[in-house]
Amino acid sequence: MLSFSRRKKLPRFSVIVPTYNRSRFVFPTLDSVLEQTHAPFEIIVAGDSCTDDSEQVVRQKFGRAIRWIRSPEHSGSQSAPNNAGVQAAAGTHIAYLGHDDIWSPHHLELLAATFESSNPDFAVSGCIYHGPPGSRYYQFTGLSCSAPIASGVMTS
Repeated sequence: MLSFSRRKKLPRFSVIVPTYNRSRFVFPTLDSVLEQTHAPFEIIVAGDSCTDDSEQVVRQKFGRAIRWIRSPEHSGSQSAPNNAGVQAAAGTHIAYLGHDDIWSPHHLELLAATFESSNPDFAVSGCIYHGPPGSRYYQFTGLSCSAPIASGVMTS
């Protein structure tokens, strides 16, 4: 068990990114976490027994900023790498992010404000799906709030 004084130094959010063979797609995802306005946090990429170069390219580009954990067997779903990430996490809160998704720079800041103001057991955020380049297609899903969770995303 960690002492209280040590707990205060741990990251507030442990960002867990499960992945399987997505070395060329994961860079924008991880960049979006590193560009967050809220700190502290840690980033754990949970490789689901990747057979491509995902681990090598993540380690090469991000170094110690990202912690890579590798599942010994391919599970075929997000649950096993998510659970492995939770077991490795040091934060007080878990934030999941798909290996091909990106966050607004204020994502963790808004989540932290939600937890500080109303102390919920969990929080769910909205999502904006972007259509093919040039299509001007955007689909909003999930929950949203009055705050600008993705300011500047929709253009005319």
